[in-house]
Amino acid sequence: MKKLLILFVIAFSYAISIKAQMVVSDPNMLAASVQSWGDQLKQAQQSFKQMQEQTKFLQDASEALKKINASISTLKSVKSLVDQQTQLVSFFSSEIGRAKNESVNYEATTAYVKRLNNMQERIITNTAYLTQLLSDGIFNLTDGERLRELRTLEQDNGNVITAAMKEKEKFDTMNAQLKEINRLMNK
Repeated sequence: MKKLLILFVIAFSYAISIKAQMVVSDPNMLAASVQSWGDQLKQAQQSFKQMQEQTKFLQDASEALKKINASISTLKSVKSLVDQQTQLVSFFSSEIGRAKNESVNYEATTAYVKRLNNMQERIITNTAYLTQLLSDGIFNLTDGERLRELRTLEQDNGNVITAAMKEKEKFDTMNAQLKEINRLMNK
């Protein structure tokens, strides 16, 4: 009986291992799978082509937007520069007239007017340079380089404004002191 039981266990385990080693092949299912994979590959290829076209379109749109943004920045800088230069010309004109009318000391007024005229010349030079910057083909600058130059001009105009205000303050203080001295001397 023992022998029979051992024989039965060996036969059963051999049968199980044979079943596990059997290969099941379905040619129809394999053909359908290959066809499906081919269709999926074609669809993926078409999707990839569409994505490449969309990427190119987005890159072109991005470049166009960058150019528009640079143009807008340039226009803002130009407007700011023109506003500054207009204010400065108006300031110089009115200040020179005021200095000549209100001054007590001819030499001080002449020196003040000369300093204002020098600053005005600087603004005229900046205006000529601005015209050149905005003309196409003169310097062959990129938009970024042109914008950098415009900002430099803007900063220089700001420095002229600051210097002009300091000169005005000095002249007004000196003129007020000279008027006070004259008033005291005429008592």
